[in-house]
Amino acid sequence: MAAATGRSSRARPASSRSPRDVPIRSLATGRRAVFGLAPDLLLVFKPRGHAEPPHAHPHGQVLRVLRGRLLFESGGKKRRLGPSSPAYRVRAGAEHATLALEDTWLAVERKPRRSRSASGRSS
Repeated sequence: MAAATGRSSRARPASSRSPRDVPIRSLATGRRAVFGLAPDLLLVFKPRGHAEPPHAHPHGQVLRVLRGRLLFESGGKKRRLGPSSPAYRVRAGAEHATLALEDTWLAVERKPRRSRSASGRSS
């Protein structure tokens, strides 16, 4: 079946994919798509109604909605994010959930935790 769709039967990790690797028609299926633009930068498509249940990451994130609207919930607070919203920071380990209110494109920058050197200073 992979030959009929033009897609390889082996999936590559999101961090190694480029936008050219995922056919545009796959976005019409109502599924989320993640494109790895750089090691710590993702372009994410969430179709209207797509919900991410509460979850957390070991790294921080900076979210920028490029197009569409996203309902973001964390710490009991809900925020509506859109293209005119400032970038939104999510702390490492902070539980959060999202709901796409419209077809939404966002950039997600991963922010690794700062390591501490032997002297106790952040690097």
